[in-house]
Amino acid sequence: EGVIAPKIFIWRRADPADDTCDDFSVVGGNVDSNLEQPVSTSALNVTVSNADIGTLRYCCQVSITDLDDMAVSDNSVTSITVVGPALPQQPTNIINGNVDSTSAIIQWTVPIIAYTPETYVVNYGTSMSSLDMMSDPVESGSDFEAVNQVFSVALTGLMDTTTYFYQVVATNGQGSTSSDVQSFDTTFLRPD
Repeated sequence: EGVIAPKIFIWRRADPADDTCDDFSVVGGNVDSNLEQPVSTSALNVTVSNADIGTLRYCCQVSITDLDDMAVSDNSVTSITVVGPALPQQPTNIINGNVDSTSAIIQWTVPIIAYTPETYVVNYGTSMSSLDMMSDPVESGSDFEAVNQVFSVALTGLMDTTTYFYQVVATNGQGSTSSDVQSFDTTFLRPD
Protein backbone atom coordinates (compact mmCIF):
# COMPACT_ATOMS: atom_id res chain seq x y z
CA GLU A 1 0.00 0.00 0.00
CA GLY A 2 1.53 3.30 -1.12
CA VAL A 3 1.79 6.52 0.79
CA ILE A 4 0.29 9.60 -0.78
CA ALA A 5 2.94 12.28 -1.16
CA PRO A 6 2.52 16.05 -0.72
CA LYS A 7 1.23 17.82 -3.76
CA ILE A 8 2.72 21.16 -4.81
CA PHE A 9 0.59 23.54 -6.86
CA ILE A 10 2.20 26.43 -8.73
CA TRP A 11 0.08 28.91 -10.71
CA ARG A 12 1.69 30.88 -13.52
CA ARG A 13 0.31 33.47 -15.91
CA ALA A 14 0.74 31.93 -19.34
CA ASP A 15 1.20 33.44 -22.78
CA PRO A 16 -2.19 33.57 -24.62
CA ALA A 17 -0.66 31.80 -27.62
CA ASP A 18 1.25 29.12 -25.72
CA ASP A 19 -0.07 25.95 -24.04
CA THR A 20 3.07 25.40 -21.99
CA CYS A 21 3.87 26.69 -18.52
CA ASP A 22 7.56 27.28 -19.04
CA ASP A 23 9.24 30.55 -18.16
CA PHE A 24 6.21 32.49 -16.98
CA SER A 25 5.98 34.39 -13.72
CA VAL A 26 4.51 32.66 -10.68
CA VAL A 27 1.31 34.33 -9.46
CA GLY A 28 0.27 31.95 -6.69
CA GLY A 29 0.47 28.47 -5.28
CA ASN A 30 0.18 26.20 -2.31
CA VAL A 31 1.37 22.90 -0.86
CA ASP A 32 -1.18 20.27 0.14
CA SER A 33 0.61 18.14 2.70
CA ASN A 34 -2.45 16.14 3.79
CA LEU A 35 -1.02 12.71 3.08
CA GLU A 36 -4.27 10.89 3.77
CA GLN A 37 -6.38 12.41 0.99
CA PRO A 38 -5.67 11.37 -2.62
CA VAL A 39 -7.53 14.34 -4.09
CA SER A 40 -6.45 17.95 -3.65
CA THR A 41 -7.65 21.23 -5.04
CA SER A 42 -6.02 24.56 -5.63
CA ALA A 43 -7.65 27.82 -6.59
CA LEU A 44 -6.24 31.10 -7.81
CA ASN A 45 -7.88 34.43 -7.08
CA VAL A 46 -6.77 37.14 -9.48
CA THR A 47 -7.57 40.84 -9.51
CA VAL A 48 -7.48 42.36 -12.97
CA SER A 49 -7.56 45.93 -14.26
CA ASN A 50 -8.59 47.60 -17.49
CA ALA A 51 -5.08 46.90 -18.77
CA ASP A 52 -5.93 43.17 -18.62
CA ILE A 53 -8.95 43.30 -20.95
CA GLY A 54 -8.96 40.32 -23.30
CA THR A 55 -8.14 36.66 -22.87
CA LEU A 56 -5.86 35.73 -19.99
CA ARG A 57 -4.35 32.28 -19.66
CA TYR A 58 -3.20 30.67 -16.44
CA CYS A 59 -1.33 27.46 -15.95
CA CYS A 60 -1.46 25.25 -12.89
CA GLN A 61 1.54 22.97 -12.44
CA VAL A 62 1.09 20.08 -10.05
CA SER A 63 4.12 18.20 -8.76
CA ILE A 64 4.15 15.07 -6.61
CA THR A 65 7.22 13.37 -5.27
CA ASP A 66 6.74 9.72 -4.39
CA LEU A 67 8.65 7.63 -1.85
CA ASP A 68 11.36 6.76 -4.35
CA ASP A 69 12.08 10.49 -4.87
CA MET A 70 10.68 10.34 -8.37
CA ALA A 71 8.95 13.56 -9.30
CA VAL A 72 5.75 13.36 -11.27
CA SER A 73 4.24 16.57 -12.61
CA ASP A 74 1.48 17.69 -14.89
CA ASN A 75 0.30 21.00 -16.33
CA SER A 76 -3.15 22.29 -17.03
CA VAL A 77 -3.81 25.56 -18.85
CA THR A 78 -7.07 27.44 -18.46
CA SER A 79 -8.30 30.65 -20.07
CA ILE A 80 -10.51 33.40 -18.74
CA THR A 81 -11.93 36.32 -20.66
CA VAL A 82 -11.83 39.73 -19.03
CA VAL A 83 -14.56 42.02 -20.32
CA GLY A 84 -13.85 45.68 -19.79
CA PRO A 85 -16.15 48.64 -19.66
CA ALA A 86 -17.92 49.20 -22.98
CA LEU A 87 -21.04 50.81 -24.35
CA PRO A 88 -24.07 48.51 -24.50
CA GLN A 89 -24.54 46.58 -27.71
CA GLN A 90 -27.33 47.87 -29.91
CA PRO A 91 -30.62 46.02 -29.28
CA THR A 92 -31.59 43.82 -32.24
CA ASN A 93 -34.62 41.88 -33.55
CA ILE A 94 -36.99 44.58 -32.37
CA ILE A 95 -40.64 43.73 -32.92
CA ASN A 96 -43.96 45.10 -31.78
CA GLY A 97 -46.78 42.76 -30.96
CA ASN A 98 -50.19 42.50 -29.35
CA VAL A 99 -50.99 45.99 -30.60
CA ASP A 100 -54.56 47.00 -29.84
CA SER A 101 -56.32 50.34 -29.43
CA THR A 102 -54.53 51.39 -26.22
CA SER A 103 -51.43 49.20 -25.79
CA ALA A 104 -48.54 47.41 -27.48
CA ILE A 105 -45.72 45.10 -26.44
CA ILE A 106 -42.21 45.89 -27.67
CA GLN A 107 -39.71 43.01 -27.69
CA TRP A 108 -35.97 43.06 -28.45
CA THR A 109 -32.84 40.93 -28.22
CA VAL A 110 -29.59 41.84 -26.48
CA PRO A 111 -26.70 40.00 -28.20
CA ILE A 112 -24.44 40.16 -25.10
CA ILE A 113 -24.26 42.15 -21.90
CA ALA A 114 -21.36 44.55 -22.49
CA TYR A 115 -20.98 45.84 -18.93
CA THR A 116 -23.39 45.38 -16.04
CA PRO A 117 -25.73 46.65 -14.93
CA GLU A 118 -27.55 47.54 -18.14
CA THR A 119 -30.98 49.17 -18.25
CA TYR A 120 -33.32 49.25 -21.24
CA VAL A 121 -36.18 51.64 -21.92
CA VAL A 122 -38.43 52.25 -24.90
CA ASN A 123 -38.73 55.91 -25.84
CA TYR A 124 -41.86 56.55 -27.88
CA GLY A 125 -44.14 59.27 -29.17
CA THR A 126 -46.44 60.33 -31.98
CA SER A 127 -43.70 62.17 -33.87
CA MET A 128 -40.52 60.54 -35.18
CA SER A 129 -38.53 63.60 -34.07
CA SER A 130 -40.02 63.72 -30.58
CA LEU A 131 -39.97 60.44 -28.65
CA ASP A 132 -41.06 62.20 -25.47
CA MET A 133 -42.61 59.27 -23.57
CA MET A 134 -40.69 56.49 -21.83
CA SER A 135 -41.56 52.93 -20.80
CA ASP A 136 -40.78 51.45 -17.43
CA PRO A 137 -37.10 50.41 -17.26
CA VAL A 138 -36.05 46.79 -17.75
CA GLU A 139 -32.88 45.60 -15.98
CA SER A 140 -30.40 43.14 -17.45
CA GLY A 141 -28.94 40.27 -15.52
CA SER A 142 -25.27 40.13 -14.65
CA ASP A 143 -24.47 36.95 -16.56
CA PHE A 144 -21.70 37.84 -19.03
CA GLU A 145 -22.00 34.44 -20.68
CA ALA A 146 -25.66 34.88 -21.58
CA VAL A 147 -26.22 35.57 -25.26
CA ASN A 148 -29.25 36.71 -27.22
CA GLN A 149 -31.41 37.47 -24.19
CA VAL A 150 -34.93 38.56 -25.09
CA PHE A 151 -36.59 41.41 -23.19
CA SER A 152 -40.00 43.05 -23.57
CA VAL A 153 -42.01 45.92 -22.16
CA ALA A 154 -45.68 46.90 -22.40
CA LEU A 155 -46.66 50.37 -23.56
CA THR A 156 -50.07 51.31 -22.17
CA GLY A 157 -52.38 54.31 -22.19
CA LEU A 158 -51.97 54.81 -25.94
CA MET A 159 -54.50 56.64 -28.15
CA ASP A 160 -56.46 54.60 -30.67
CA THR A 161 -55.92 54.86 -34.45
CA THR A 162 -52.57 56.59 -33.92
CA THR A 163 -49.11 55.98 -35.36
CA TYR A 164 -46.46 55.66 -32.65
CA PHE A 165 -42.72 55.83 -33.22
CA TYR A 166 -40.33 54.13 -30.83
CA GLN A 167 -36.75 53.08 -30.20
CA VAL A 168 -35.06 50.88 -27.59
CA VAL A 169 -32.30 52.57 -25.59
CA ALA A 170 -29.69 50.49 -23.72
CA THR A 171 -27.72 52.27 -20.96
CA ASN A 172 -24.85 51.26 -18.68
CA GLY A 173 -22.11 53.09 -16.76
CA GLN A 174 -20.28 53.85 -20.01
CA GLY A 175 -23.18 55.50 -21.87
CA SER A 176 -26.15 54.63 -24.09
CA THR A 177 -26.83 52.91 -27.40
CA SER A 178 -30.11 53.28 -29.29
CA SER A 179 -31.86 51.14 -31.86
CA ASP A 180 -33.24 52.52 -35.09
CA VAL A 181 -36.64 54.22 -34.82
CA GLN A 182 -39.57 52.00 -35.77
CA SER A 183 -43.35 52.47 -35.74
CA PHE A 184 -46.71 50.77 -35.19
CA ASP A 185 -50.35 51.82 -35.51
CA THR A 186 -52.88 51.33 -32.75
CA THR A 187 -56.27 49.96 -33.78
CA PHE A 188 -59.66 51.65 -33.76
CA LEU A 189 -61.41 51.68 -30.38
CA ARG A 190 -64.97 50.53 -30.97
CA PRO A 191 -67.49 52.31 -28.79
CA ASP A 192 -69.53 50.13 -26.47
